[in-house]
Amino acid sequence: LLPEYTRREILFMAGQEKIVHLEDLILRRTIMALLGQLSLELLVELADLLAPALEWSEQRTREEIDRTLRIMEREHGVKLAE
Repeated sequence: LLPEYTRREILFMAGQEKIVHLEDLILRRTIMALLGQLSLELLVELADLLAPALEWSEQRTREEIDRTLRIMEREHGVKLAE
């Protein structure tokens, strides 16, 4: 993870900040995207961390990663290598 956020902080946000989708975390609950700190590796790590807390299946976790990649490219012009 990024030095600005611990795993515990991310899990706290998952439980307390009404995160439904991966992009909720990176676009609305943190400033990761704004600071240009995103990478595909980080998205996968965050999704894997959120999955148990939000009761996502493996399929849902992959869908969240894909959804976030599409949103970042379409709405923000950011293409993260896949």
